[in-house]
Amino acid sequence: MAHLTRFIIYEKLDGYAILRLARPERKNAFVQEMYGALSVYLKQAAHDDEVKVLVFTGTGEYFSSGADLIERDNLPNAEAQKKKSNYFREFVETMVKFPKPLIAAVNGPAIGIGVTCLPLCDVVYAAENATFMTPFTRIAIVPEACS
Repeated sequence: MAHLTRFIIYEKLDGYAILRLARPERKNAFVQEMYGALSVYLKQAAHDDEVKVLVFTGTGEYFSSGADLIERDNLPNAEAQKKKSNYFREFVETMVKFPKPLIAAVNGPAIGIGVTCLPLCDVVYAAENATFMTPFTRIAIVPEACS
């Protein structure tokens, strides 16, 4: 059984679930909507006795190219930025508190939040083509997600 939001796929299988970033046209760059959906699915898996393990991965060639800076730059006002920050904070907090094994399957390059969310997982597997980059200081952004 799979559930699909616009940019997230949640697939429940026998004893485990897969949570996929599904925005390959933007290399799975995170937007506000994704943080909210990920939090919802993480909470759902946490309370589902049939899900013993959750696997977190990407679709396409990237695990994630990080936060979508175009969205950040196009937020209309301070209130919209605060709302995005709240979604992001809830996503990180939900990962930190996730009570079951959380496995990251890094299927390709991981950048920014695509890297900094990985230590919040219990196990991280990386494909041979996976690379990791945290460009925060070069683009004047403070690192996040307990990094």
